[in-house]
Amino acid sequence: MKVKNTLLISLVAIVLFGCQTSSDKIIVMTSRTNTLISSNEKDHSDDVNYTAFKNIPCRIIYKENYIHKDIRLEKDMLDYYDPEIHAIYYNNTKALDIKPRKLNDSQKVLIYLHGDQNVFSSLKNAVPISYNTGLRVICIDYENNKQDATIDKVLNTFKFLLKQGYHLDNIGIYGNNFGGGIATAAVLKMRNEGMGIPGAMILCAPNCDLIVKSCLNENFEIGFPPTLIQANFKKVGNMSFLKYYQRFNKSGVDVKLDMYEGAIFSKNSSWNNKNNQLAITKISSFLKTNLNY
Repeated sequence: MKVKNTLLISLVAIVLFGCQTSSDKIIVMTSRTNTLISSNEKDHSDDVNYTAFKNIPCRIIYKENYIHKDIRLEKDMLDYYDPEIHAIYYNNTKALDIKPRKLNDSQKVLIYLHGDQNVFSSLKNAVPISYNTGLRVICIDYENNKQDATIDKVLNTFKFLLKQGYHLDNIGIYGNNFGGGIATAAVLKMRNEGMGIPGAMILCAPNCDLIVKSCLNENFEIGFPPTLIQANFKKVGNMSFLKYYQRFNKSGVDVKLDMYEGAIFSKNSSWNNKNNQLAITKISSFLKTNLNY
């Protein structure tokens, strides 16, 4: 196995709580691919050596703080929220499965779509959201430059959750930045293919020019979930959220615009800044109302 080719620069191990064996806890990311690899998967690529990680106790890795800076994940955040995180693989889709310390309703779930380079970046926002809403959160792993494949992964996730016994009106979807465009396109595709629509959608500074141009020409009058749009009104470089709001509002979608003076859920912002905390409070209230828990 070509260890040298895959272990260049950075290999990241993150704690996965609640597993019985260390091999179930290991998550590894290579800087070469920026994609999620889990040591408990069965479809390993031939060029990756997983055996080197199978016997490493993850709690030791966590306590010694071997969390890579590129993930922008702070150890004190994990200590504070104490989530249970697993790597899962289903329907050709990889994801991080987050459960809060106190699960409010096991029949409700939130799908999370990141807006950065990799799924690990979503943990900084998804973990506090899971904690404050009391919901299980599924963070999908995808690459930003594979738009159609990503939309299919979102549909695969809905199908996976439906098979687990969840109902569509008990599932919410959250998209940050690029993920907001993906979430919108995925919900439209679900509706157009007769799958139905989820119970709620949250878009944080939704942005993706190609998706904006195509999605906003769709007919929203024939069915779309209640939507909360959150954005920084000072970030004039990304005003796509206004196009979303105006199109949804004109079409009669139950849409709310939640504006902030300053960054929210930015990859450069601290996990506990005031805007993030307030935005999460609004998200929690919105989901409790529309997912009915």
